[in-house]
Amino acid sequence: KNWTNLYDVVYSFDNDNSFDIEERVNQHYQMWDDYYNKCAKMNSKNVEEEFIYNNSLYMFEYAFEIEKYGIDIGHPFYFVWCWNQCVFWDMHYIVDAMLDSNNTSAARDSLKFLLKHMRKEGKPFPWMFIYDGHTFLDEKRDIAPLVIAAHAMSAIKYYETTLNKEELEDLCYPIISRCANFAVEVMFTKNEFGKYIISLPVSNDVVEEEGSEINQTFTTVWFLTIIAKAIEYAKVLNKPYNPIFDEIINNYYIEHDENEYYHSKGMKASDHIWASWIPFINYPTEGMPFLDESLVMKTREKYNYIDLYEEKQNAYQPWTECIEAQASLRTKEYEIADNFKEYAIKYHVFGEGYFAECGPKKCSITHAPYVSAHGSYTSFVLNRFVMGSIWNNELSLFVGLPTYMLHKELNVENVNTYKGVKVLIGKYTPTTFYCKLSNTIDNKVTVRYPVNANGTFLYVDNERIDYHFDAKHGTITFELKAGLHTIEIY
Repeated sequence: KNWTNLYDVVYSFDNDNSFDIEERVNQHYQMWDDYYNKCAKMNSKNVEEEFIYNNSLYMFEYAFEIEKYGIDIGHPFYFVWCWNQCVFWDMHYIVDAMLDSNNTSAARDSLKFLLKHMRKEGKPFPWMFIYDGHTFLDEKRDIAPLVIAAHAMSAIKYYETTLNKEELEDLCYPIISRCANFAVEVMFTKNEFGKYIISLPVSNDVVEEEGSEINQTFTTVWFLTIIAKAIEYAKVLNKPYNPIFDEIINNYYIEHDENEYYHSKGMKASDHIWASWIPFINYPTEGMPFLDESLVMKTREKYNYIDLYEEKQNAYQPWTECIEAQASLRTKEYEIADNFKEYAIKYHVFGEGYFAECGPKKCSITHAPYVSAHGSYTSFVLNRFVMGSIWNNELSLFVGLPTYMLHKELNVENVNTYKGVKVLIGKYTPTTFYCKLSNTIDNKVTVRYPVNANGTFLYVDNERIDYHFDAKHGTITFELKAGLHTIEIY
């Protein structure tokens, strides 16, 4: 029944004996109990950090009616006027967070949504679109194809997390291959030196009238990841693929000099009118195989993220602060990673634990909760404890912790990562470490060594094993066969 006002609703409770409000309340509690019991748990001994994490999980579930609303960038339940309630590249951070936090079914629904609305011709996805696939953006202003890479990356991370070959064939690969084919057919050509570059003029956003950046590094590196994975998965599925894929992966060019990676052809990050994303070039692109590690570090040392965003861009965007934290995990700068997370919490959380943002040049305000930031935040706080790689079988357990956390008792449960790994229980104390995990393939495991451990004993499945201890980084590394395992250090 469509109630006309609140009085009618309250009146119905008093006069409709068939409506058992106590039963409905109990059903409501049970629904949320079931949800939180399924999701990853995190105890970092930081009340504010844990509250925002649990609040983020709440928003992902409460807002998740993807066929009706999509996944909105801003407030997912009330602010219909916020970015026209559109899905765009920020959706990737929500999918990433749902995968890490063991909400795999919602991530699967997201991919089904993408596959349903993926275009059969032209651009696979526009910069933004609503629940029925309609976009409010005209083609001339649709100048940021990184959204195509973002949606393909969601499919890549879903498969890398589940290793479900049937879903790879039916759900993930159709998205990945479509996006990769569009890139090589429309975006990539050879430069004057015979190297493949993205010659299509692009932008990082749609705030400009037209794209002007040639071979923009962030977009190029991300599409190299998409193309490389399209090759890999075609071989897994025994499918043919465009031979240009191999040509590009073996003969690409990223703009740089001996001191830094450029924002795009002929343009350093310092010369760009907007804030360049060069400081976090390795996340979410996961483009490490295509980047020179020493040059990445030189670039990161040269450009101060906060200057780029709060001074040059005159904006604050906590989703990028947490992305910078993620990039720092991948360069093993764990103190810097934690500092960015703390910065986002201290300055850009409002109300009852919600992120908000002020857009470039203060041209937009996204009211709390800014759900994209909750996505990148959620992935970061979990990846400090459990992080895999889409490229190899390396697994890090409790490695990404800053120094001050090494003297605390920490634990997580039900955390997913790549290559089919799930950490069922992970416990760290200054003197001991315990983990119970399941892994689908053999893994090379690196574990944070307890900072005050009395002995040097490592047990896997109750059997003592020899290992290599890296005193510089305080970690141990060993091989772990596929299966269900326990790991103990004391």
